[in-house]
Amino acid sequence: MSRETNEELYVPYKKENGERRGWAKFAAEHGAPPLINLVYTALITFGAAVVLTLILILTGLRLVNDRENGISYLGWIGRGGEPVLGILNGEWVAGGTVNDDGATYVGQMKDLKYHGNGTLTFADGTVYSGQFENGVYSGFGKLVYADGSKYEGSFKNGKFNGPGTLTYADGASYSGSFENGEFHGNGVMIYRDGAKYEGSFKNGARDTGKYTWPTGESIDGVFDNNLPSPGNMDFMSYTDADGKTYYVVIRDGLILKRLSYVPQR
Repeated sequence: MSRETNEELYVPYKKENGERRGWAKFAAEHGAPPLINLVYTALITFGAAVVLTLILILTGLRLVNDRENGISYLGWIGRGGEPVLGILNGEWVAGGTVNDDGATYVGQMKDLKYHGNGTLTFADGTVYSGQFENGVYSGFGKLVYADGSKYEGSFKNGKFNGPGTLTYADGASYSGSFENGEFHGNGVMIYRDGAKYEGSFKNGARDTGKYTWPTGESIDGVFDNNLPSPGNMDFMSYTDADGKTYYVVIRDGLILKRLSYVPQR
């Protein structure tokens, strides 16, 4: 069919005066706000969100995900690097108090790790109070265990290191030098039965010094695996309960015989 035979098929649609189309028609039928109002609202909401985000960031809000050190934190961080308010590893941090796996820490932090002075209380009642470095005990501190034993002295990388005093729950104690958590260097060990050792230690064991029994007897010299040993000599110096000193033959930590009496000057 051609235009010449049926002209009326090609009469274009004419919009009547006042007739609404598109969003205006939808808004009129459903009571929705004008499109321009929605655009203004969206722009204002977006702008407010941007401003709020900037304010939160400027006031210290941070999201930290340190997988290498196992740290996940969302919240505010203080000027010293300590968390002020937020969630650290799934636990709330409020006012500088950190709760993690049943333990509670109050003190200074850096990069969300214990750093500076603080107190760490474990779920079993063990308490450490002192200096931290990058999340571990380091510097001077005091560690009191749940069983009543305690250590007070120097730490390095989370272990006893340097001068310190370790007191056991049974009354035994050691005061002297430590290295990597063991007795190492000069020190004094008092045992629970009243015996005492004064001298040097190596890797946690007696090395060279004097061991005194509760009876007053003592032996002085080299020790091997904590037992009296002649070392390069065939004898050690032994003092009996009456104060008389002898040279004695030692084998496997036992006194075999006395060689001679050494008069006291």
